[in-house]
Amino acid sequence: MYIYNFVYSGGGNCSCCGASGTNKSTCPFNPDAKKPNTKPGKHNKVPFPEGCKGNSQPTTKKAITKKQLSPKKPMPPKIPAPPMKKPSVKKATTPKVPTPPVRKPIPKKITIKKKTIVTQKPKAVPTISQMKIMKKDPSKRSYTESQKSAHCLKHAINHILQRGIVSAVIGSENESDLFWQCQKRLKEFYADADPTELIKMISMNTREIIKREGNKLGLCSLSGMFQLELGIDIVKSLGYPVNDSPELSERNNIDWDNNVTHVGIDWRLWENDLKRPDYLGTIIGDGGHFTAVVKNIRECDEFGGYAYIDSFTSTQFNCGTIEQMREYIKNKIKPKRVVNVFQKP
Repeated sequence: MYIYNFVYSGGGNCSCCGASGTNKSTCPFNPDAKKPNTKPGKHNKVPFPEGCKGNSQPTTKKAITKKQLSPKKPMPPKIPAPPMKKPSVKKATTPKVPTPPVRKPIPKKITIKKKTIVTQKPKAVPTISQMKIMKKDPSKRSYTESQKSAHCLKHAINHILQRGIVSAVIGSENESDLFWQCQKRLKEFYADADPTELIKMISMNTREIIKREGNKLGLCSLSGMFQLELGIDIVKSLGYPVNDSPELSERNNIDWDNNVTHVGIDWRLWENDLKRPDYLGTIIGDGGHFTAVVKNIRECDEFGGYAYIDSFTSTQFNCGTIEQMREYIKNKIKPKRVVNVFQKP
């Protein structure tokens, strides 16, 4: 019953008056009750004589007094101080020196018929196996002669001089004729001969002299096989200096007594002659045929400046530099002797 009254009636018995279904928090006999309930039937009319259980003596609510704060001493008003500006100290900086603008190189431009072509770097000079072969251009008037009989020495000299000044005509009275030079040599050879025999020799025509004595001397023959010395004599007689030193011969410095073989052509000397500003060309003899290296051939101006000319293929030129010519002549032509010709002083 007590549990029932406690759970379903809102509590147990009042500890101040003993009323059931209530407690002392609303009892009018409880001096500490917050909300005394004076309705009839809730609490008994007579409290316990000993007072409320759990209270030793009737309690009364203490009056809560608030502490009064002591008046604060009046403070003088604060006067705001004027704002102080700190002096700004700037760091010393080095003055900047303006750098001059860098100008990029502008490639040269060539304008041809309203078309702009940017020039490029020059290409490398081709190797000897790529020497430029130029055909003869009639408009440039480069002088050449095609092979006739065995007159290759005449052709080589005329290619160097760039005109047909040397001839090879039997019976000619021209000093620049190879047959005439051959006859002159024969007369010099028989200068110590018997006067009667010499008169007979002089009265003979050139053909008979060559037929009788020429092959013995090895100077010339009826077919036109001339020795290089005849061509050298003609070039000198025309006033052109030559370099026919032994160093330019394959058989130079031979010591027959000690059986010393030849040293060979001095190609450095040959190159130095080609670099001379008065150089005209070189007569090249391989022992059976004469060809020429010539400077100032217009067809080769843009391809090294030097031309190798062979009368068997006179309509075309092998163009190249000095280095290319040296390798070409040395390794392909393999000459026995070379003679350099220069301009008239």
